[in-house]
Amino acid sequence: QIYTDWANHYLAKSGHKRLIKDLQTDVADGVLLAEIIQVVANEKIDDINGCPKSRSQMIENIDACLSFLAAKGVNIQGLSAEEIRNGNLKAILGLFFSLSRYKQQQQQA
Repeated sequence: QIYTDWANHYLAKSGHKRLIKDLQTDVADGVLLAEIIQVVANEKIDDINGCPKSRSQMIENIDACLSFLAAKGVNIQGLSAEEIRNGNLKAILGLFFSLSRYKQQQQQA
């Protein structure tokens, strides 16, 4: 719940209408996940398919998000796009934990 509120805070702040209701299903296609990361990092992620139709397109979206974060120095070790797509709560919470730490470090810099 804490990470849902945290993510929704950033989405609402940037004027997004779509907020997270269920962390396990709402980030599974990678679209909302990319939105959250872009708001937090204040930078656009390339190659996000806004309307992924297939499972492989969703995984490509999540992979793009993970690659973007890795390039920013965010620890994504042990996280897989497959697990996030499947709604693995531990993986999703791990990702949000790393993202929130990244944001804290940004604010302190």
